[in-house]
Amino acid sequence: FPSHDTSIVVCEGEKAADSLVKAGWNATTSAMGSSGANKTNWKPLEGKSVLIWPDNDKPGMKYAIDVFNILTRIMCKIQVLKPIGDVGDDAADCDDINEVIFSGERIWL
Repeated sequence: FPSHDTSIVVCEGEKAADSLVKAGWNATTSAMGSSGANKTNWKPLEGKSVLIWPDNDKPGMKYAIDVFNILTRIMCKIQVLKPIGDVGDDAADCDDINEVIFSGERIWL
């Protein structure tokens, strides 16, 4: 894990999710940005392998923690990437999405 075929990347925002999809990944986000995790139906991810890619800022880490807590309750296998780049950067700002997903540092929440 991760795998293009079986993993789902969760990020904050449509722009980041679109960048991941363009790089060949299954990606999703919630509506309403960083405050939307608890307002989203995550049930379709139940039992899946999920990689959370947080934005590199405080709201991004709060969002990652919220999503992590929700996905833990529905028995997902979860990894969380350490935020990359400058403050405010996300997957859409990444030059090599595959490199980050396969080799990026993971963090514990």
